[in-house]
Amino acid sequence: SGLIDTGADHTLINKLWAKALGVEWKGGVKTSSYGISGSPNDIYLHEVEIEIPRLSNSRRTILVGFIDSKNVGILLGQVGFFDNFKVTFQRYNNLFEVEAKP
Repeated sequence: SGLIDTGADHTLINKLWAKALGVEWKGGVKTSSYGISGSPNDIYLHEVEIEIPRLSNSRRTILVGFIDSKNVGILLGQVGFFDNFKVTFQRYNNLFEVEAKP
């Protein structure tokens, strides 16, 4: 499972997941991501296929950045997640919903 972060520029996945996903994590396009600390972290961009369980038509190939950070497991951000799924938060109605974009 991943943490949804509306403030995250990229969808990030810890490098420890790379092997299970069949990805050579440092083989992607190198760039930087700035976390809450404001300091840059190297990330390596790859296209990865994901699917949200129990959500029909959710299989997508998305852009993710693999990162070597003890503070990141799976972080669902703007690029990769929010540009592929409709996410609705309505705290006043106790509603949280994720829908696949057509």
